[in-house]
Amino acid sequence: MPAQAFLAALQKPQRPVILDVRSASEWGQDHLEDSINIPLPQLLRRIGELSREAHLTVLCGAGYRSSIAVSLLKEEGFERLSNVAGGMQAVRHLSCNFTKTSDGDTPMQAQ
Repeated sequence: MPAQAFLAALQKPQRPVILDVRSASEWGQDHLEDSINIPLPQLLRRIGELSREAHLTVLCGAGYRSSIAVSLLKEEGFERLSNVAGGMQAVRHLSCNFTKTSDGDTPMQAQ
């Protein structure tokens, strides 16, 4: 899924379930509101935390880890999956509607 389409999906009443597979420290610096953080190395151990019925949109820093995550999830029987091409880099580049807080504790939010 192109980052532009992902940003448009965030504006719809039914937001996608966002799975962010970046490390906890990356996620702590900036993340999207209501995203679920499960770092890629922990994904298979924590797979029970994810709904198989939900459409999961997977995101990482630049798109590499999220593509691996999508492959792993497909192998585990998940069917409703999207990978954000370019990851958070592309999202940040395309959108000035997202802001990073100085304390790193408040999630990025769509305006």
